Amino acid sequence: MIRAGAEKGLVTNEIAWFGYRELRNITSHVYDPAKAQRVFAELPQFSSDANARLARLLATNSWPSIRTQ
Repeated sequence: MIRAGAEKGLVTNEIAWFGYRELRNITSHVYDPAKAQRVFAELPQFSSDANARLARLLATNSWPSIRTQ
């Protein structure tokens, strides 16, 4: 889905989204404080990218405006 989103212009940084998917995989299988800290450190950038993606989805699909922050 990440590649398809990139092809449609909904994902502007495909590499970052693959990284977010990797971080999700780390947290769903391992309970390691160092890995948790690594994932936690990436959350602000993920939040920014996710909000930008939501804005593009809303604009692309002409959905009613919703609060994105």
